Amino acid sequence: MKRLFMVLSAVSIFGVLVGEVYADRVFRYSTENAPLVTVTATSPDTVTIDRNGMEEVIPVDDVKQIVYDGEPSQFGTAREMMSNGQNEDARDLLRNVKDNILNSEFQKQERDYLLAMACVRIAYSGGDVSLRDAAGMLNTYLKKHTRSFHTYELTLLLGNIAVQMKNWKVAEGAFSTLAKSENMGYKARAYDGIGKVCIALGRGNDALKAYTEMRRIVTDSIEGELQAELLVACQLGQARADVANKNYEEAEKKCEEVLKKISRTDTVMNANAYNTLGSALEKQRGKAKDAMLAYMHTFLLYNTDPLTRFEALEKLIALAEKEGDTTRATQLRGYMHQ
Repeated sequence: MKRLFMVLSAVSIFGVLVGEVYADRVFRYSTENAPLVTVTATSPDTVTIDRNGMEEVIPVDDVKQIVYDGEPSQFGTAREMMSNGQNEDARDLLRNVKDNILNSEFQKQERDYLLAMACVRIAYSGGDVSLRDAAGMLNTYLKKHTRSFHTYELTLLLGNIAVQMKNWKVAEGAFSTLAKSENMGYKARAYDGIGKVCIALGRGNDALKAYTEMRRIVTDSIEGELQAELLVACQLGQARADVANKNYEEAEKKCEEVLKKISRTDTVMNANAYNTLGSALEKQRGKAKDAMLAYMHTFLLYNTDPLTRFEALEKLIALAEKEGDTTRATQLRGYMHQ
């Protein structure tokens, strides 16, 4: 009996150890700790975890990444590849991860998410995936995985890609869907997207209304660093609306104010600010070279975000052609495929 007890105890201890080694890890923005947990449910708004028998519900905007129990090594490899710009390699690797080696729906969602993101990055770098195909993958994901915690992130991305493609119907649909979210951060970003569509369609006053609503949401419902970030995004949106309303000098002033506020290490916000500044400058007589310099800041210094890099590059090519500098335009086109 004593020997049986020892064996059972050893099995019990071994089981605990195995559970600790192979449990899920949820990486969060609010803390550097990522303790071993079990993800029990996901939704567009939350991730629910079990930690030592205690349930916790985490808002999606606090979830940076989830590494699942027993997920294939290809997931980690693909994440690292994408962080190093090896998007085609990540895509090809993930295509070979079949359902029969995935042990949960969560892992299938993550495989499809990583694959879609790799293809989006390839599209923005001018590779062998078109923006249309990338948008199609996002749309397929959203229809297939309706309970995914990536839903709002990918809906926002779909809207932004649709803006890039000038598919205003898809863009408005994505942003309008997101505006119904209970997540205030994504709701605010939805109005930023609605503002972009209005600007593109020449509805400057409607864009200003969208950014007024965005500011209200951010001021009333969001706090801390996220509030500061979204208020800056709102100011840049208002600057873009000023450009649409031909208030170029006011737009330039807003952009200069933003550039004084933000850290030089915030590459995405700097890229957005310089792109918006460029759009204000290129509309003013005699400031084409200043506009090119603004876009060059994004292209050369703040180029980690594929969307803003792509936008800056398109603008630089158009300005070079307008100035009659066909050599530079040709050189710049070469970067569309890098």
